[in-house]
Amino acid sequence: MHPSPELAIARGAARLFFAASNESLMQLAVDSYRSIGALGDGPELLDLAWTSDEQERLAIDLRLLVAEELRAEAGNGLDFLSRYLVQDPYAERLLAGPVGRFFGLGGPPPAVTAGAGVGSLLAAAAGLAGSRPVQILGSVYPDFPAWVERTGGRVAEGQRPGLIFLERPQLTGSWQPSRAEIGALCRAAPDAIVVIDESNANYCPPEESLVPAVSEWPNLLILRGFSKAYQMGGLRLGYCVSQAPMAEALRHRLPPLLASSLSLRIGIAILEQGDICVALRQAIAAALTRAKALFAGAGWAPDRAAHPALPYLLFDSANEARIAAIEARGIRGKRHAGWQAGVGATSTYRISVPLVPARMEALQRRLAGTSSGSPVAGRNA
Repeated sequence: MHPSPELAIARGAARLFFAASNESLMQLAVDSYRSIGALGDGPELLDLAWTSDEQERLAIDLRLLVAEELRAEAGNGLDFLSRYLVQDPYAERLLAGPVGRFFGLGGPPPAVTAGAGVGSLLAAAAGLAGSRPVQILGSVYPDFPAWVERTGGRVAEGQRPGLIFLERPQLTGSWQPSRAEIGALCRAAPDAIVVIDESNANYCPPEESLVPAVSEWPNLLILRGFSKAYQMGGLRLGYCVSQAPMAEALRHRLPPLLASSLSLRIGIAILEQGDICVALRQAIAAALTRAKALFAGAGWAPDRAAHPALPYLLFDSANEARIAAIEARGIRGKRHAGWQAGVGATSTYRISVPLVPARMEALQRRLAGTSSGSPVAGRNA
């Protein structure tokens, strides 16, 4: 049976559209995993494409906490899970208290807007500039400029922006603007929206966050999530802290009810634990020092500096011979796509340093060329 002419035309148009889209649109960070097979260590592989052992260094057992929350939920007849949060569609009532306590906020609770991970919040925020250009400061993941492009906006330098975006801390370098610097930025551009992605800030103490500055600046939005450090990306829970008018502007572009009630329950339980990452920060600092020395000893010293709080070593992605030599030892990193002001799309080869002794010892053996296998890794996430 042949399709109707109308259906054939529609299918052809769809194929052309998606082919053109794939060729022309900027890629998202998740697209960098397309060329990677199954994630996780194996007999012939030490998988350092992402951090798979962060939870081993937290102050509490998050797997146990999640199990306890699930048991409590089941014991209550799935009461929380069965709620359809039509009276709190962005989870502001649920999250405002825990977020305020986590960051030590005084005064009235902030406006909190929940989404399905930080990614959904980035996609919604990308359209807030309207017809005015977006300015990006420093080095960022490719997602936000990609969403600006996909929503018909434009990233431009040297023009009066409608929105200013940055990550804090950013992947590369040590630039981390202070609260005073962000205040000066908000004051200098009062008619621009300032969006700061603090996903990486989970690796830093809560008191270093700019969330408390939201009460001072009505044009400031701070995005946070649970993927980095907590290794809970599968919760698909992100939240934005802002003043109420900015929350309303974001919600005009963000579908309601994105965050599941069960994800909210678990996310709230994690926030209520306070800062559980002290030992993780110490482990990252020690692991970076040792891993840098191991790679340098093998003749492959990292040539790009990641922010010192982040568990990454960065290599020039154009040096194919070195990448091939590293991977020939059974060590797998990841080609990390990015975007940098004044440059555009960037790429680097990222190694996530091992954070538990057995995996660090496996790295040492592989770099020395003496390894015939790898240990069982920590739980991957």
